[in-house]
Amino acid sequence: ATAQFLKQYYSPSDLKEFMNHFGKGFPHLTEISHEVGPNKGKTGLEANLDVQYIMSLGANVPTTFWSTGGLNKGQEPFLEWMMDLSNTSVIPPIFSVSYGDHERTLSVEFMKRINLEFQKTGLRGVSVLFASGDDGAGCHRFEDESYTFEPDFPSSSPFVTTVGGTMFTGTFTDVNEKGNDISGGGFSNVFSMPKYQMETVSGYLNSSVKLPDSKYYNSSNRAYPDVSAMSDDFWIIINRLMMNVAGTSAACPTVPASSPWLTTPGSTPANPSWDS
Repeated sequence: ATAQFLKQYYSPSDLKEFMNHFGKGFPHLTEISHEVGPNKGKTGLEANLDVQYIMSLGANVPTTFWSTGGLNKGQEPFLEWMMDLSNTSVIPPIFSVSYGDHERTLSVEFMKRINLEFQKTGLRGVSVLFASGDDGAGCHRFEDESYTFEPDFPSSSPFVTTVGGTMFTGTFTDVNEKGNDISGGGFSNVFSMPKYQMETVSGYLNSSVKLPDSKYYNSSNRAYPDVSAMSDDFWIIINRLMMNVAGTSAACPTVPASSPWLTTPGSTPANPSWDS
């Protein structure tokens, strides 16, 4: 499933056109299997991108378009969406979500409440993947003109799987893959580091990699992203026209669509349900 907010709606006709262009060489589903919530309004780039790639790469996996209307203090109503999942008996086994907000714009209590719903969803065997964002480590300037990196939520949650982005170093080539310069990542300013990533993060911090000044981030907190996928040079159809896009919004639906183990019944969910 792909979860959408902020009046982002996909176009069935654009999806059909996308499959005509890029899906002729393999069998695939051509329509969304199930819609939840509103999908009437101006076609959204984000919604089209998510639907077109999760369906084409996932080929014959039924896809749900789960749309949540309204706002929470001008931002995505993540808690309302998660409560809807909790109150629905049968839900898709995996969600790709390409939305997020700066941690500092949300109350700690609100984020902890959402985290509780993430844990409950994980206990049901459902994986929730979030794009890591497209602002690199981000930057926030305080009134005293000091600076800090700017982590995003829910990508900084210890109870979701966060997807970063990669790119190729050359034009029209598929060699020398590296991290995309815009790919979001870093450390939470709120949530402590879960045990499941301590060994890996410690190894990275103690390696020979050149790191920014430690005053800009808290290396003892939750680190993200967890995984990364190609996030550059994605072609989509929007309003019947081709457009080239990039960002972790492209990487996020790529991961579940190209990872069969995530959608196999009985698989362990990708996002941990507890701080183990």
